[in-house]
Amino acid sequence: MKQKMLIAGVSRRQGVSKKTGNQYDVAIVNTLQPQIGTDANYIASGFKVVEMQAPAALVVQAMSQNFPCTFDVEMGIRGDGKLEILAMSAEQKPAALVK
Repeated sequence: MKQKMLIAGVSRRQGVSKKTGNQYDVAIVNTLQPQIGTDANYIASGFKVVEMQAPAALVVQAMSQNFPCTFDVEMGIRGDGKLEILAMSAEQKPAALVK
């Protein structure tokens, strides 16, 4: 599944778990998703941040961008049913955010 996404930033955490002793390497893409209230029980506007996992190599490559930035993103479904980013390429910085 391909779509354009507004990306607020990326991060990568790696190390050794103090609890289990296992190594970990987690790459996260922070996406900005529209947040719209649709009824009297939920009132919202603007954006919410949604964290999505991605391959570490993509995150490291994306770190050279000026965020926030629009990306063309290809997503897939992980084994646990959650979406993850499989591929992404920078499009341009959103015009409304250009200084």
